[in-house]
Amino acid sequence: MHRQNMRAATLVAAAMLSAVPSLARAQGQAASPPAADAPAVAQPPPGSSRTAGWAVVAANGALDRFKNVAANIHTGIGAYRITFKDKVDRCRYVATMTDDFGFVRVLRYKSDQRALVVETANTSGAPADRSFYLQVIC
Repeated sequence: MHRQNMRAATLVAAAMLSAVPSLARAQGQAASPPAADAPAVAQPPPGSSRTAGWAVVAANGALDRFKNVAANIHTGIGAYRITFKDKVDRCRYVATMTDDFGFVRVLRYKSDQRALVVETANTSGAPADRSFYLQVIC
């Protein structure tokens, strides 16, 4: 069973790499050419984006590991505010659950250009404390 799961994960990763040429290049693999009818996707100039910060946050709001985080607050059930050392209002954000099932979303905190709000929920959609990874890319 474990071998089948690893094979499936390898196939999914290979499919993702072939779908995203820049990831394939980063992995040292040849990228598949886009289909003739595929829309053009604008790519940022090399070196223009960077990871401004990231955090591994426990369900209780404690920071496990982080980079460029100035403060964090567990504001309520399934609600967290992460403040970075630099402005992140013009950046992109991604959050994923660490080991629980459920939902996670990231919003800008309107009162502070350096802060983001992360909301987590259980599989029914009700707010629930969940651990998550957060990454900010500028």
